[in-house]
Amino acid sequence: MSTYKWFCLALRVLGAWSVYYSLGDFVAEFNEIKGFYSPGYTTPFGFFLQGITHLAVGLLLMRYAPLIARFAYPKKTPARTMPREDADAI
Repeated sequence: MSTYKWFCLALRVLGAWSVYYSLGDFVAEFNEIKGFYSPGYTTPFGFFLQGITHLAVGLLLMRYAPLIARFAYPKKTPARTMPREDADAI
């Protein structure tokens, strides 16, 4: 497997981890709303924003991994081993 494909896979794994992490934020928000958990300074809306942000980043990473990988791995230009013909004319 090429490094490009490994990088795509790594991006998708990071995206899946971010989606999984967002579930924990939503559970913490639910627990705080129901009164099972009360952190010092964090509001339920803060957990909601964190969950939405992690979910959005995770879904974007999983969906657009090849696009991001193409940006990180631009196409290689062929190396010129032969001099150009018009260079001899000068």
